[in-house]
Amino acid sequence: MIVHGLLGSARNWHARAKVLGQSYFVVVTDLRNHGESPHSDEMSYPAMLADLIELLDRLLIAKTHVIGHSMGGKCAMGLALTQAKRIRSLVVVDMAPRRYEHGLDAFIGALQDTDLERARSRAEIEKRLQVRIPDRATRLFLLTNLEKQEGGFRWKPNLPVLLHAYAAISESVDNVFSGAHPFSGKALFLRGENSNYIQDQDRNDIRRLFPSAHVVTVKKASHWIHSDQPHVFDDIVKSFLKNRVAT
Repeated sequence: MIVHGLLGSARNWHARAKVLGQSYFVVVTDLRNHGESPHSDEMSYPAMLADLIELLDRLLIAKTHVIGHSMGGKCAMGLALTQAKRIRSLVVVDMAPRRYEHGLDAFIGALQDTDLERARSRAEIEKRLQVRIPDRATRLFLLTNLEKQEGGFRWKPNLPVLLHAYAAISESVDNVFSGAHPFSGKALFLRGENSNYIQDQDRNDIRRLFPSAHVVTVKKASHWIHSDQPHVFDDIVKSFLKNRVAT
């Protein structure tokens, strides 16, 4: 099961799911308030975990490997810590268990403040975002959330709720899942060389909660490792799932 990050969606993972699907049955999710999933006023890790567990139950999946990126990485950690019997192995993509002070909340605000009513094209909307989001790769990622509809465009994510819940989304795994036992199963944490989401000092917390974890740095990769280095990502994850130690 693959769980996307904040302002992501299942769509961002289709290519990686296709590769993994050559060997596994792959479920790619849209978390609540994202993609094609329903909007809800409640946006918390317990709520997202309940959704994921319900999905596994509906699909009659008793046990799964789980891959989570960013916010989805914390969902994956939460599943491993609270539903260990249902997790075969854990892969976390560029996310540590700690609290993050600032990040994508600025992007949520930029999307929210963009006037879509008078926009005639995606290119025009991208141009309006350029001042607040200068990195084009980031803009293109965020624009995957834009949907054309009759009379104009709309953002698929529930932006007001995501912005309101940002503090809870940024919270540490320890605080959200206090009292949970460490996950002793197989765990892999992928770290982007050009990203600051997993720092050297995070390794102690990772191994305290996930004592069997391997932390692997992917060269020439930002926070979006699976997009920057897709073939390297595929090779590392497939090797890990086949019980080979990632290097």
